[in-house]
Amino acid sequence: MQVYVVVSRYMVGVQDCAIYDNRESALKHIEGNEIGGNPDVIKLEVFGELEKDNHVFTSSYYDPSHDSHILEGIYGNYENAKSASGEKGLVLGRDIYS
Repeated sequence: MQVYVVVSRYMVGVQDCAIYDNRESALKHIEGNEIGGNPDVIKLEVFGELEKDNHVFTSSYYDPSHDSHILEGIYGNYENAKSASGEKGLVLGRDIYS
């Protein structure tokens, strides 16, 4: 499964803002909201089976040199997302919007 992720691009990496099932809606999200950094839409594969319909987990690892979390990937279940994010990483549950 592939999703369209609204992200903020910063000098140190990207942070996720929202997840959509289509590019057009993701672009409208950017137009209708104030998003810091350089907003963009990226298409990513969801790793693993979904635990719950229309719900994924974003995994971000911690970068101590910049004291920030950087998007690592999108997962269908919490356990895989947590494993990928590392000890100080961040996992967020996100609904997939249309």
